Order: sequence, then C-alpha cells, then structure tokens
Amino acid sequence: MLIDALEDYRLKIKEKHRFLSSLYSQYQKSGDVELLKDIERVKKEIAHLGFKLKLSLLEHLEEFKLMKKYYPQLLAEYAQDAYIGRYVRKRLWLLELAPLNERSALAAFNQVKEMRATLKKARAYLKLHSLKQFEERFPFLKGAKDREQAFKMLEEMDKRLILDGWRVIISSPLITAAVARYALLIQEFMKKRDGTRYLTKKRFFDKKIKKYSSLLTQVLLANPSYLRELQRKPPSPFLKRFVSQLRSVRVNERQWLREMAKRLESA
Repeated sequence: MLIDALEDYRLKIKEKHRFLSSLYSQYQKSGDVELLKDIERVKKEIAHLGFKLKLSLLEHLEEFKLMKKYYPQLLAEYAQDAYIGRYVRKRLWLLELAPLNERSALAAFNQVKEMRATLKKARAYLKLHSLKQFEERFPFLKGAKDREQAFKMLEEMDKRLILDGWRVIISSPLITAAVARYALLIQEFMKKRDGTRYLTKKRFFDKKIKKYSSLLTQVLLANPSYLRELQRKPPSPFLKRFVSQLRSVRVNERQWLREMAKRLESA
C-alpha cells in the first residue's frame, strides 16, 4: 500500500539525514576533508531515495488520489513532513488533473507555448536594458525590486508554465504524440550508442537514454488508463517492451478503505 511506501521512505530518508548531520558535526570539529566525500555521497543517496519515492507515488497514483479524497488531513501531514514532504508536494499537482478533449488541449497548450515565447523575449530584453525599460516594454511583468529579482520572477513563471504544459499533455490525447516522441528519441540514441566505438560518446548517449526513459516512464505512469491501454495494444515492439516493465497499481476502492481503516487503527 502507498502508506507503507511513504512510511518506509520516511524512515530511510530520516536515517540518512541524521547520518548527514553527524558527518557535518564531525567535519566542523576535525576539518577532515575526507568527510566532505562522505557528505556528498549521503546527499546523493538522499536524492536517489527522493526520486524513488516520487516514482512510487506515480506507481500508486490511484491510491494517492483516494488518499486525497478520503484522508486529506493525512495527506497534508505527509506533504508537510520534514523528510518526505518536499517529494510529496512535487506530485500533488497530479491530483488536480481533469480530462481534456483534443480541441481544448490544443488551445491550452498553444497558449502555454505563446506565453513561454513571450517570457523568452522578456529575458533577452532584460539582459540588455534597465528594469524601468523592461517594465515599460512588458508592463504585465512589473513588481520586481531589481533586475536580479526580475530574472528570478521570469524563471519561476516559466517553471509554472512548463508544469501547465505537462498538465495538458498528460490529461489529454496529446499524450500520444509525447509518448511517440520520447520513444523515438530513445531508439535514436540507442542506435547512435551502439554505432560508436568511442567510450565518451557511449556514455553521452547512455545519459540521453536514461533521461528520456525516465521522462517517458513518468508520463506513462501519470496516466494509468493510457498506460494500460498501451500494455493491451502496444503500437510498436519497442513500446511493448518498455511498457511491460512499468507497474501501475490498480485499487479496489472499497477494499482499500477497509485496509486503510485497519492500518490506521493499528498505528
């Protein structure tokens, strides 16, 4: 169950943070530079656990939605937890998705693209002009105290727009094109990797394959019904192999409620 995964990752990440704190204390006392290597290693281990937790939330997305529906206070507690809260919060937007038809999705996606293009122009303009000139040229972007804050504001706005774009893609027929694109990129990088004898190039292509495989995995897990459709009728041999490795946990709502009641009673 999702609650078991959350508690398990919470415990593991908590232990890593405690160990990290002890390493920092040792370093402050001794100044031993070797401890810095251990500190960086533990930081990477925490980040890896956080990534696995976010993936687990995707795998248990149906359960995640039920937790919001029936146990919003419990979900809020996990979202504010000192050890796993930041990872839970990064997935909360998935609980707000509503299906979109293709026409509405295209309109919304084009709007996001246009706004991102405007922000790109605004960034370029700000690099060459004063804040006052920038606000005169882009009056809807007023509010920054200085140019540095203005750049940060533009960056945050762009991040929100990227997320808006993903909301549209995942909850609409546009997901088909995104999946096809990532599948094609992965296959192209695989061919390039297998076609070179240079180790540095192989490593470069392996990183690209890992990046796009991760993106494709997250897109598919974010839409369980679409994933199951692909698992039933895969459009290509590559996607057949790819989706066969993914796991989206099905949930019987009544049975889940009974199990949750038992878990919380025994907690």
